[in-house]
Amino acid sequence: APEAHFLLGQQSYSDKKYDEAIEQYSNANSANARDEIREKAQYKLGWCHFRKGEFDKAGEWFQRQADEFSKGKLYADGRYMVAQSAYRAKQFEKAFQAYTVAKPAIEDSVTVSPRIKQLTLLNGARSGNKTKNYKEAADMASALTAMTDIDEATKQQANLELGIAEKSQGNFETAKVPLESASENDFE
Repeated sequence: APEAHFLLGQQSYSDKKYDEAIEQYSNANSANARDEIREKAQYKLGWCHFRKGEFDKAGEWFQRQADEFSKGKLYADGRYMVAQSAYRAKQFEKAFQAYTVAKPAIEDSVTVSPRIKQLTLLNGARSGNKTKNYKEAADMASALTAMTDIDEATKQQANLELGIAEKSQGNFETAKVPLESASENDFE
């Protein structure tokens, strides 16, 4: 039964036996499985490949899950992971496009954590700067700096991305404030 394969996959995943988990989740993703199980199996297949450092394969599974289950419980998470997989693969143009698609779904989601919302904006801004989409990068970084529940290190990183985006657009005076704020403390 697909549910049994899913549970066996969960155990293998917990044990960090990702190849075994991939086999079980693939079996759980059968045509006769309930949609809820198939959505979770595809999502977990993405995570198995992500954990193995196979970011292209991970992105493919997350994309499939998001496309097939656009009304599913894991839709916003899947959209974020499509972007994150591309980012980790250093495919910044693809990542930027994926963060742009993910942003509204993540903003509207009540199940996505505030940290994921912050990382969507931060990595979206970073990808935007790397691909010379400076206006969009500035918009994302600015939205992040306006959040009230943001930690200092994330705020500094957002200010750095905002400063880079503004400076790259020729807005040197506008860039000065976020760059000065980003330089107040060192961060990684």
